[in-house]
Amino acid sequence: MRRIHIPQHQFCHKTLTYFLKWVRETGINLIESSKKQNDKWNDFINNNVSRHFKTFLAENQGFLCCYCGSPINKPYHVDIEHLRAREIAPTEMFDCDNLFASCSSNEHSQEYKVNEEDVSRFDKNVSAFISYLEERYFSSSQNLTWLNQRLNQWQPITTLKKMATGVRIRLVANNKNICNNAKGNKSIPFNLSDTLLNSFFEYDNDGTILATKFAPEGTQDALNNVLRLNEPFLKERRKQVKESIEEAFNFILQQYPLQEIASILNKISRDFETPNDYKELKPYYFVSLFVLEQYTL
Repeated sequence: MRRIHIPQHQFCHKTLTYFLKWVRETGINLIESSKKQNDKWNDFINNNVSRHFKTFLAENQGFLCCYCGSPINKPYHVDIEHLRAREIAPTEMFDCDNLFASCSSNEHSQEYKVNEEDVSRFDKNVSAFISYLEERYFSSSQNLTWLNQRLNQWQPITTLKKMATGVRIRLVANNKNICNNAKGNKSIPFNLSDTLLNSFFEYDNDGTILATKFAPEGTQDALNNVLRLNEPFLKERRKQVKESIEEAFNFILQQYPLQEIASILNKISRDFETPNDYKELKPYYFVSLFVLEQYTL
């Protein structure tokens, strides 16, 4: 997790201008009741402005989730996150300093092929078949959701046989258990715009995100139980990033003289902090920066 803020020059961005204009023209009254505010928020979400605004927020974050760092490069992969929940701070519902881009369930899915053996194993027992797939391909801690809408009570066998010929099924780790969907109306003890935010977190060898001594009280509980950022599949992704940077560092040690290593690592860090031509940052780049910072201390 890294600090997020909207640079001053971005307030001239066309999309942000449209958003602020929509807020003014809609007559958002900051002292209205929460219910009326929520009604206007729902109107906004159903308005075309929201789709462009989601893209604006995601672009400002390098098209990464503000919490877990997963890629969010399409509007339907983005949820607008209120750092201070609407129910708790209704007057900040349309405040740009309170709005961030978070991932949705589309970002945590994987596809698998079903074979003839899978189909014959459970014949017409669709629920047993689904349970088998979940047990076979995922750990129960990931709380899977079956997404394939074609698999229903009216044509299960036809669907399964069609899948067995090569059509892929889609299982998804249900991210209602992570990030903004897990947070809901709860509060977290840190602000994503805090200039000290980067010093609040460190990453263990197994990919666990840990609160440092500089983090506000309650940060570790927020990471584990409010945002649920230490779910097994997220830990595994961070672990892989950490290991790849460590492997690269060992290669650099073997290939370059010691006096050049610091400048090489600084250049690599700058590259990680710089979006590509599509304004994207590398997923979980904050783990890479953490490892590189340890080597340059």
